[in-house]
Amino acid sequence: MEKQHDYQRLLNKYSIYLILAVMIVIAILTSEEFRTFDNIMNLLARMSIVGILAIGQTIILITGNFDLSHGSYIALSSVLIAIIIPLGNFATIGITFIIFIFLGMFNAFFVNRGVASMIVTLGMTGIARSAALFLSNSDAVNLPDGNFGMLAYGTITNIPYCVILWLFLILLFSFLLKYTRIGKNLYAVGGNKESARLSGVNVNRTIYVAFVISAICSLIAGAIYTSRLGVALPDKAVGYEMDSIAAAVIGGTSMKGGVGNLGETLVGVLIYGIITNFFNLIGINAYWQQVFKGLVIAIAVYVNIQKTISTDKRKVG
Repeated sequence: MEKQHDYQRLLNKYSIYLILAVMIVIAILTSEEFRTFDNIMNLLARMSIVGILAIGQTIILITGNFDLSHGSYIALSSVLIAIIIPLGNFATIGITFIIFIFLGMFNAFFVNRGVASMIVTLGMTGIARSAALFLSNSDAVNLPDGNFGMLAYGTITNIPYCVILWLFLILLFSFLLKYTRIGKNLYAVGGNKESARLSGVNVNRTIYVAFVISAICSLIAGAIYTSRLGVALPDKAVGYEMDSIAAAVIGGTSMKGGVGNLGETLVGVLIYGIITNFFNLIGINAYWQQVFKGLVIAIAVYVNIQKTISTDKRKVG
């Protein structure tokens, strides 16, 4: 009986990696195009946008909150970059970082005052999208000629810059979550806010940190998005917030808070990306792709809930 429990725990712990391995094997055996180096690098480059968003979303979910602003944040960052970049790269980085830190703090301010994060960030979705449309006069904004496209299309030893940046951010924030007091506080707040407060954790400040990180991740993802397109489109990037939540949840991040890590979120992003890439290669209709993605998300949420129940039972036992 004990061995059975051990097998069950191992299956729960490594199921996400098993699913990824099975999907990769099926894709490799079914599609010759999938296993080419160029296709894999193109897949990773495209998924770097969702991957970076999923870093921020994972950190938000760990605190027991949601961030529905991501799609609109990308649109706004795209327009801001296109408008400001003639002033120079350093000015663009400085100004946009300040703006997005403020936006993250704006969300956290209301969450800390008891407003549900879903409502606050849904409101921010409208604010950011409206700001993007206003600043661009509801039209596309062309980027000036320059080397901004290198962010999305430049490579080092055939590995895209955006993929390297994505992996660097995973390592950076994984270190923050695992080895710093801020990281421990994020988990504590998500696990039990009142217990965290009684343990001396500054809950409000921790929520500010989470939402600022999420906003900055959205800005970086927006820069890659803009670099890929070569133009700012204020009415696009719709639905990215759902992609980031899906990737994090597929990766095992609990929607109840207190559970999640960026290594598994990376696996969740890869699963989500491989589904799209593989279906495109074999010519599956986009509508059926959405149906299958929905099923994958539903199964992932179910597995997530079962793991949480199993963990709770072990704690009680």
